[in-house]
Amino acid sequence: MAAVPSGNGSKIGNGRKGETACGYAVQEQDGVALELIDQTLDWGLLRCVVADSYYGNDFGFREQLRSRSLLYAVQVGTLDGGLGH
Repeated sequence: MAAVPSGNGSKIGNGRKGETACGYAVQEQDGVALELIDQTLDWGLLRCVVADSYYGNDFGFREQLRSRSLLYAVQVGTLDGGLGH
């Protein structure tokens, strides 16, 4: 998870779920990654995505890349945990 600014980063959080005391929203790491991907798409800078197995093993993340018509190369782990049995 990551803490990202929630609106005005200087405000004090009110203890609501998903918000820290410093006014930062708590967001899953893949959500942050997708927001950054969308931002670079808006800027016209993104051509493809390269990611490690944290993202590659997440079918939902790969599905989001496909829904954006992005080319991607991601590491995908083995079903046996990479032990090579």
